[in-house]
Amino acid sequence: MEKNSITPIQYGSLVIGDGRLTLIGGPCMAETRELCLEVADYLRDLCGELNVQYIFKASYDKANRSSEGGRRGPGLERGLEYLAAVKERYGVPVITDVHESEEVPRVAEVADFLQIPAFLCRQTDLLHAAGRSGRPVNIKKGQFMAPEDMQGALEKVRSTGNNRVMLTERGTTFGYHNLVVDMRSLVTMRGFGVPVVFDATHSVQLPGGLGNASGGRREFIAPLARAAAAVGIDVLFTGSQKAFGVCSGMFVVWASKKALQRRKDLGTIPEYYVDFEKWIPIMENPSKYFATPAVNLVWAMLEATKIVKEEGLKARADRHAKNAAAMHKALESIGLRILANAGCRASTLSCVIYPEGVDDAKFRAAMLDEGVVVAGALGAYAGKAFRIGHMGNATENDMIVALSAVERSLKACGANVELGKAVGTYIAEMKK
Repeated sequence: MEKNSITPIQYGSLVIGDGRLTLIGGPCMAETRELCLEVADYLRDLCGELNVQYIFKASYDKANRSSEGGRRGPGLERGLEYLAAVKERYGVPVITDVHESEEVPRVAEVADFLQIPAFLCRQTDLLHAAGRSGRPVNIKKGQFMAPEDMQGALEKVRSTGNNRVMLTERGTTFGYHNLVVDMRSLVTMRGFGVPVVFDATHSVQLPGGLGNASGGRREFIAPLARAAAAVGIDVLFTGSQKAFGVCSGMFVVWASKKALQRRKDLGTIPEYYVDFEKWIPIMENPSKYFATPAVNLVWAMLEATKIVKEEGLKARADRHAKNAAAMHKALESIGLRILANAGCRASTLSCVIYPEGVDDAKFRAAMLDEGVVVAGALGAYAGKAFRIGHMGNATENDMIVALSAVERSLKACGANVELGKAVGTYIAEMKK
């Protein structure tokens, strides 16, 4: 597809439509502040490595759920607070859906881009309000719309004097509970002189396919994304989902009657993904819906359980405890302070306070250059500490490599570190 047939959209240093690829990505719903920050951190760094521009996306209100009981999100004010936190922490532009005209001015105070949901792509008042905001507008093509008919939606925004508009392909209704992607629509919509976006995740949706919720065919996301890129797109749109019923890395396998009764006695609690009261009805009646299980992670959990069983629970717990104690000693030997007190430390992960003067972003970039990924701290300790894992099937050699990388990265950041000391301490502790 010709790259010079459109007028690029410029927003700060971001330019969409000049031949470079941009990724719009994030949790489909802004479930928690922590989740938004974690996903933004990962995708920003990944896009940086790949020289891809990045826009963070999360919705404060999923107003078009299939059923009355579907979770909609944190709401306008709290959702905007999450988006503002992402902008402030990571310096990336953010985009979110708007469903009501009266919400547009408030959303535009925080969001850098406004998105019109596919079901609302013909709503004149909403399109006018989005256009008048002055923000770039991404209009998602309705599942019921022919690509050439999207020029009408485009002109409604342009009539306000706002020419910074993108159009998104997200699949077309194909019978009941199914979508199909016509790649020709990307060419047609780009012919209107605007950048085009391909929504790789919603294009494989099975609308209402689970009865009271939508299903999906995730195995087709990558092939369709590659096909769209081959045709010619300016932006790739994707959404992330969490693990089965809980936050990433956790899995509910058992709960006693006492635990279940304790939850019931609490009554109403803040929205929480690991909520027995939310999940038990789904376990008893799979036709109901609370959240999307990730089948690949369920399978991974089965395989992981086999590995744990082979090693033995006690042996695995003892190994973790010994490894963690050695890691703590090693980190402390080079003057680092572990956030948790000695009696309260996890055997799986450590949160480590930086020495004075060490920059968080520079340190983690140096670690990445060493081939080791560590996570930034959250909340009050964001930018002041890093998190390093020592869990699962990590070997002693893995820990030695990680500690060696920590030593060199700290030294590169100006810290006074004796190279080899942490590694030597760890090896000595593990021999005990």
